[in-house]
Amino acid sequence: LPVVVGAEVRFRNGDSELHNIHTFAGDRGANRMFNRSQLPGLTFTETFERPDSIQVRCDLHSQMIAHILVLPNVFHAMPAEDGSYSLAGVPPGTYELTAWHEFFGRVTVPVEVASGGITRADLTFSDPLE
Repeated sequence: LPVVVGAEVRFRNGDSELHNIHTFAGDRGANRMFNRSQLPGLTFTETFERPDSIQVRCDLHSQMIAHILVLPNVFHAMPAEDGSYSLAGVPPGTYELTAWHEFFGRVTVPVEVASGGITRADLTFSDPLE
C-alpha cells in the first residue's frame, strides 16, 4: 500500500474474528511500530511521519501479510505485468527513482526529467540468492 508521509492509514477489521495488527520496522526503521489487537468491526488510524517500508502482519493468522510504503511525495506507480510504468506530472529536475519489491528490496537510479518530454529509466533487481 503506497501512502504519502503524513497521510492517515485506516486499519479496519471487517471479519467476524479477532485480528491483531503488528508492524515491523522497515529497512529504514523510521516510524513508530505497534502491535494492536483488533476486535471485529473496529477501525483505528495511524499516521506515518517518515519515508519507510513497513511490514504488517497478523500474529493470529500467519498468512496475513501486507506492506506499507511511506513515500516522500505523490509520485508513485505500480508496474504493469510486463514491467512498464509511468509517472505523470513530474516537474523538470534531477531525481532518484526507486523501485521496491517485497523480496528483492530496493533499486535506485538517478534520472533527469526534461520539460515536456518523456524520460526513460530502466530498473533491474538482483536476485539476493545469487
